[in-house]
Amino acid sequence: MNGSSEVLQYTDNYPFGLEHNKVATFEELDPKNNYKYNAKEWNEELGLLDYGARWYDPAIARFGTRDRFSEKYYEFSNYGYAAQNPIKFIDVNGDSIRYGNAEIEAYIRTYISQTTTKPNGKVKRNKKYDAEFANVIQELESSEMVFHFTDDGSGLGENTLGAVSVRSDGGFDVVIPDHSGTDKSDKQAQFGGRGSILGEETYHASQVANGEVIAGNNGGFLTGTNTVAGAEIDAKIWTAERKFTKMSFNHQDNSIPSIPKMIKNLGGDRLQVFNFITQGATKKIHIPNKSPVTVIYSPSYTF
Repeated sequence: MNGSSEVLQYTDNYPFGLEHNKVATFEELDPKNNYKYNAKEWNEELGLLDYGARWYDPAIARFGTRDRFSEKYYEFSNYGYAAQNPIKFIDVNGDSIRYGNAEIEAYIRTYISQTTTKPNGKVKRNKKYDAEFANVIQELESSEMVFHFTDDGSGLGENTLGAVSVRSDGGFDVVIPDHSGTDKSDKQAQFGGRGSILGEETYHASQVANGEVIAGNNGGFLTGTNTVAGAEIDAKIWTAERKFTKMSFNHQDNSIPSIPKMIKNLGGDRLQVFNFITQGATKKIHIPNKSPVTVIYSPSYTF
């Protein structure tokens, strides 16, 4: 071995998969290699790429049949490829996100559906819809990785509200429990409610999909090119900006900032955010015609 290898075949493609620059293509292999654009098999008789669930025509950037999950993506064509963004996404079989049960799927749909249907059949705009969060879910759907959203938090550590961790089948668990009515309910409220857990863990899943961090199999420990602390801080800042996060909670009949609100108020200063979520803070709330209320934030957050 001299450290070099012979190039037997290469193909140039436009972003949506159509081949070009055939003059520079080497002679076909024997046996012939039909796995080309995004490693999908080319069917010469049909002139289409086999994406498993559907056939794709790169000449028109369209599938020949509807996406079986089209009801998830009202804003996209039923026949389009990769959300019309082939530089960022690839289109797989449409099942890169799986749900542990109907309840967790319905909870996530609360924030990615642009409309809601009332019991009387009337369709209305969904006020909880969050476009950026919906884009992250679409990104996970388009990933080659498989993410399993579940509300089963029985395997989490005592002080862990949610997690992203590796499964034995090579996929990833994204755990979004509902701690209401449990001994964690007060802590969940302090950290912004279940929406805060959803935002943070979904963002961590996005970091895994983008290669920014690597998920371990010990309850969501994160390592990688981004530091553990940096990954957590980025996720908390992003979550604090999402409108589905509970931004305040009631204390002694007075509305005071929640943990995510406090993080947002720090203006994205990573050092201040790190000090806050690891050491806590004390804040005095001044209310007209009332004595000041001192609120002690002591998250004692561990990475």
